[in-house]
Amino acid sequence: MKLLSQFRKRLSLLATYVGLNQTNVELVLRREHVETHKRKLAPLFTPVYLENLSSLDYEEPLPKTARYLKHALSVPLVTVTNLNVEPGQRHFVLWLYISSYFPLLSACLAPLGNLISLIALIEHWRISLESGKLVPEEPAPKVLNIIAFVCGIIGNVSLLMNFSGTLRYLVTQCVSILCWVAAVAMLLIAVLLTNETVVGADPHYKRSEGFWLAVWTIFMYSSSSIVQIINLLGYKLQKYGASYNLDRQQRLLINYTMVFAIWQAIGASVMKHLIQNLSYGGSLYYCVVSVFTVGLGDIHPVSTGAKVVALIFSFVGIVNLEMIVTTLIRVVVHSAGPSVFWHYTEVKRMQLLQKYNENPNDPVFANSFQLMRDIREGIARQQWRFNCVTSLILFIGFWQVGSAVLYASEDWTYFNSMYFCFLCLLTIGYGDYAPTSVFGRAFFIQWAMGAVPIMSIIISTVADSAFNTAGSWER
Repeated sequence: MKLLSQFRKRLSLLATYVGLNQTNVELVLRREHVETHKRKLAPLFTPVYLENLSSLDYEEPLPKTARYLKHALSVPLVTVTNLNVEPGQRHFVLWLYISSYFPLLSACLAPLGNLISLIALIEHWRISLESGKLVPEEPAPKVLNIIAFVCGIIGNVSLLMNFSGTLRYLVTQCVSILCWVAAVAMLLIAVLLTNETVVGADPHYKRSEGFWLAVWTIFMYSSSSIVQIINLLGYKLQKYGASYNLDRQQRLLINYTMVFAIWQAIGASVMKHLIQNLSYGGSLYYCVVSVFTVGLGDIHPVSTGAKVVALIFSFVGIVNLEMIVTTLIRVVVHSAGPSVFWHYTEVKRMQLLQKYNENPNDPVFANSFQLMRDIREGIARQQWRFNCVTSLILFIGFWQVGSAVLYASEDWTYFNSMYFCFLCLLTIGYGDYAPTSVFGRAFFIQWAMGAVPIMSIIISTVADSAFNTAGSWER
C-alpha cells in the first residue's frame, strides 16, 4: 500500500509538471493585461473603473471589460497585452509575429510534413532503369524512414497538445523540436544511403517520387523546428509568457490542417487503387491538383466508382481547405493588420509628444485631434502600399521559383513554365501543360500547397485593405 501511495504521488507530481492538472492556454483578458497597458487604455475608462480595478486580484478575469474593448478597439487586445513589449516600442512587430504567427506556420507545416512523410514511407524510393518498375530500398534506409515517420507523428501530436493547452508549453515545445530534429537526421541519412545506389559511373536505378518526397519532408520538418526554436527563444528572452499567443479560433487551425492531411492521405490511398497505373506519389499529386482546384487533367478517373469517389473527396477536401484559408485570412487581415497599425500610430504619436514637450507653442499642435486623424490616415495609406508591395513580391517570388524549378525538371521553355505556373496560381488549369517527371510532380505537390492558399490570402488582403483605405479617403 505504501509503495502504491508513493507511486500515485509521483504520478501526480509528474502530471502537474507536464501541465495535466492545469489550464495552459491564455484565453481571457485579465487585470494584469489592463494594468500593463493602463497608460494607453486609460482614455477608454472612467476614473472610478480604474480605481476599482486596483482592488481586484492580479489574475482576475475581466469578461465584461473584454466585451467592451472588443467594440471599442479593432485590435486583438489580449494578443497585444500578452507581450512584454508595448505598441510603439522597438521590435514590437517582430515579437508579435514570433509569438502569434510562427506557431500558426508550424501548424501548417508539421501536419503536411507528416502527410508527405507517409507517402515517402509507403512509396519505394528507386526505379529500375531496365524494367522501369519501382524497386524496394535497402533495409537500413527503410528502418530509418519508419523511425523518422514515428518521430514526426510524435512531434505533431505534441504540437497539437501545445495548441490545445493539454500539456505545459515548455514540455511540448521541447518534445516537438527534438522529434522533428531526430526525424530530419534519420531521413537525411536514409536519403544519402539511397542516393549512393542511384549515382556513379554505371547506375542501375533512378530516383522515384518517394525519394523526392522524403527530401521535401526534410525541408518541412527542418522549417517547423526552426520556427519552434525561434518561438521558444522569445519565451526564454521573456518577451511573452509560456503559451502560444493565440485566441481560441486561431488555435483551431492545427485541427483543420490535421484533418486536411488525413483526408489527403486517405484520398491518395483510395485513388491509387481506383485509377490504374498510379503510384502513391502520383495519387497524392492527383489529390492535390483536385483539392486545390487546379484541374490539370493529366490524371483523371475512368470508372464510375472512381468518379463518384473523386467527387466526394474533392468536395470535402475543398471545404476543409477553405476553412484553413479563411482562418489564415482572418489572422492576416483582422489580427496582424490592426496590431501593426496601432504600433506605428503609437510611434508617430510618441514622436509628436516629444516635439510638443520641446516646443508646446508650435502652431502645428493647435488642432491635435485633426493632427492625429491625419497621422492615422497617413499610416493607413502607408500600410496599404506596404501590403501591395509585399503581396506583389510574394506573388512574383512563388511564380518565378515555380517557373525556374519546373523549367529545369520538365522539357519546357521558360516562357511555357511561367505560363503554366501563372495559370496554376489563378487555379485555371487549361491542361495543356502538366509536370511528368518524378521530381517535377514531387515539387509541384509542395509548391501548390503553398502557392495556391497564399494567392487567395494575397487577393483577400489587398482587396480588404483597398476597400478600407478607399473608405477612409472618402471620409
